[in-house]
Amino acid sequence: MTLAPGATLGPYDILAPISAGGMGEVYRGRDPRLQRDVAVKILKAGQPIDEATWQARQDEWLPSDADRAYVLSLMKPVTEPGKIAGWIAPPPKGINSLPFETEYVQL
Repeated sequence: MTLAPGATLGPYDILAPISAGGMGEVYRGRDPRLQRDVAVKILKAGQPIDEATWQARQDEWLPSDADRAYVLSLMKPVTEPGKIAGWIAPPPKGINSLPFETEYVQL
């Protein structure tokens, strides 16, 4: 589904195409209710598959036991003050632009 500038899709006014790829198309739109620009994504129609195809290929599409074990190995709780879990990216700066390591509450 290709949309031209000036078209409407639901409540959104289409302003311009942004990109297109394997999953669909993205447009710059305007939400008149919120009075702001939005991204409108149109996904390509999927093709249903039969039960035999699902059974034959589900191992390709779903996480394996090894995948689940690896993710769990990354997710170790961290309770030490000033430390952050290795699987969470620390913020570039803390509250009020203070360094992330700042103690905000002193006990």
